[in-house]
Amino acid sequence: MILGAGTRLVAEREIRERGRSNAFQVGTVVLLVLVALLAIIPSVLTGGGPTQRTLAYVDGPVTTAVAERARALSRGSDDVVLRLERRGDGDGARAAVRSGDADLALLEPGRILADDPPGDTVRSYLATARRDVAISRTLGDAGVDRRTAASVLATGPASIELLDPSRADRPDQRTLALAALMLLYMAVLIYGIWVASGIVEEKASRVVEVLLPAVHPRELLAGKLLGIGLLGLGQLLTVVAVGVGAALATGSLDLPASTPETLALLVVWFVLGYALYAALFALSGALVSRQEDLTSATTPLTMVLVLGLLLSIQVIASPDGLMAQIAGLFPLTSPIVQPVRAALGSLPLWDLLLSAALTVATTVGVVVVAARVYRTTLLQTSTVGLGAALRSAFSRD
Repeated sequence: MILGAGTRLVAEREIRERGRSNAFQVGTVVLLVLVALLAIIPSVLTGGGPTQRTLAYVDGPVTTAVAERARALSRGSDDVVLRLERRGDGDGARAAVRSGDADLALLEPGRILADDPPGDTVRSYLATARRDVAISRTLGDAGVDRRTAASVLATGPASIELLDPSRADRPDQRTLALAALMLLYMAVLIYGIWVASGIVEEKASRVVEVLLPAVHPRELLAGKLLGIGLLGLGQLLTVVAVGVGAALATGSLDLPASTPETLALLVVWFVLGYALYAALFALSGALVSRQEDLTSATTPLTMVLVLGLLLSIQVIASPDGLMAQIAGLFPLTSPIVQPVRAALGSLPLWDLLLSAALTVATTVGVVVVAARVYRTTLLQTSTVGLGAALRSAFSRD
């Protein structure tokens, strides 16, 4: 049996030895700290609220009206709020900017002085304020009373109704999709390399010769895949929990309503992706006998994962496109692409089930091949070509 006592023994050994290693423990702590910082930093940088910018303005009827209108537009903003300082003339407004008392100065209705670019939000406030003041003055010159003019300017923005209300969460969904993408890419790559390097290390150190009398090669491979997979899954879940918890605690992340489903699919696709790529990395590791040769043996797999990463970045921009659908169904890229589409709310159930079935079928085939090659190359101390290894593996009874 693949999940017999030998498999459990090897899996427990992998979890125990790798879990106790300094590299794993230090790496986990560093990863948790980085994830927590990435979740907390946005809230710290914004001070938990909108940024305040000081606008110095030259005292005059038009500039005063523009400045006050810009401040009114900024009230209630989550981005930038304006604070006003009046100056008697242009020299005073310039001096306020040079001394740092003000971030920018309104010298004339269409003329602004700033030490640094004011940003799109502030530009929008001032442009809208200038337009509103111009309209108000024009209405006044036409004999429209002040109250009527004010009601015209107070007209709010048009109401927007989405065909799909779930698209309202799209900015937050993109953030969630990008986070899921990077986590899956790094997890599958790192844990796959663990499998390959572990196989090469055991062959080089002759440890495998000690294990073979007690454990069948098939159980040895299955135990290694299972042990590293469980350890990796535990590390991944810990990282996700810390990252989401830190973001929620600081208010720097507004989770979309689809987050629970996305996280569940993240775990599912990690299991599927890890199983597929761990078997492929095991196959690569079985072909070489030295750590120095491992990089060249695993480079093709690394390039496929990089391709999946690049495709997924494009999928974030167009999750319903033809490329997203094709990449989502291709077994070597679906473990990276499909979680991104799920996070964006663009993964139909039939698409999910079909891609999962194709990935499982591919994984079964790869595991069968990897197990045969692993068994025939386990005791070899030299590098073996893939073609020769396959011929040897499938020519045996």
